Amino acid sequence: MDPKVTVFMPVFNGEKYLREAVESILSQTFKDFKFIIIDDCSVDNSWRILNSYDNQRICIIRNETNLGLPKTRNIGLSLARGEYLAIMDADDISLPKRLERQVNFMDEHPEIGICGTWARQFGSDEQEVWKYKIKHEDIHMGLLFSNRMNHSSLMLRRKYLSQHNIIYDIFFEYAEDYDLYVRCAVHFKLANIPEVLVHCRAHENQVTKIDADKVEFYNKLVQRNQLERLGVNINADELNLHYILGKRLSIHTLDFINRIEDWLIKLIKANIATQYYQQKSFKHFIANKYFSICKQSVFKNIHILKVFSKSPLSVFFYAYIRAILLNATGRVFNTFRFKTHN
Repeated sequence: MDPKVTVFMPVFNGEKYLREAVESILSQTFKDFKFIIIDDCSVDNSWRILNSYDNQRICIIRNETNLGLPKTRNIGLSLARGEYLAIMDADDISLPKRLERQVNFMDEHPEIGICGTWARQFGSDEQEVWKYKIKHEDIHMGLLFSNRMNHSSLMLRRKYLSQHNIIYDIFFEYAEDYDLYVRCAVHFKLANIPEVLVHCRAHENQVTKIDADKVEFYNKLVQRNQLERLGVNINADELNLHYILGKRLSIHTLDFINRIEDWLIKLIKANIATQYYQQKSFKHFIANKYFSICKQSVFKNIHILKVFSKSPLSVFFYAYIRAILLNATGRVFNTFRFKTHN
């Protein structure tokens, strides 16, 4: 009989943190799972560590040659059984209730094809909680600028992947997860549980640090693909500008803030033509993006809110704020009326 969940973890030279990762899965409160671990020809003690476990839930496989992450992940997809596939990385830690929380969420929300969670970074001086957007529409629009899910926290509904023939694209060697979310968001809904259920380790051997230039290159390709679907013709300078908008910015020149404003207005106009995103939500999203950038910027002798207020984007932002306030006022009024009535 197939398990409810297959947990999949690729390993390559992961001896330093491997036991912690494996034990965090074996310690889950949810027990109906199979744990597939694929060693991608490690040359350290990873294979010996994995074979030290005598647990019926664990299935250990070793690639004959080093295939790299995307191909190894696809092997994991092909071997998975059961309703859900949970992803785990060999240097991270899943908290005990992770699988339980995700299975309950997915069971209660059959429209969701991928469910992630919030995550806590540890292992460096910068320890922070990554609080991702939780609703599909916000995640989908956010992916236009950056990765909005934590791969080591994912649970995927296998049926939806099969229906749409979705696997990892091996071309996107350093952004296979980001590319996967973008393609999935077109076919079914994504969500994040607003709870820290995974601890993600920061260390010197991470791909994002060792091959930062390659990571940036492939992330830009994922964004270019989205912009083309949006109907935007983009050159290299515009792609560079768009890419940095997914980073934390502190802008010090009015000329640059004007370039950003022009670019964001161009995105709204493109969406009006293609209707790739829900139009009203996208206008609010872009306006809020511009406001956040302006708020973080520093100009000598210029009040940044005056700059923002003169932008046509401010109209969409203030409409967004009014909608939030009206919604909040309505909730308060309804609560008051209910209490008074009772």
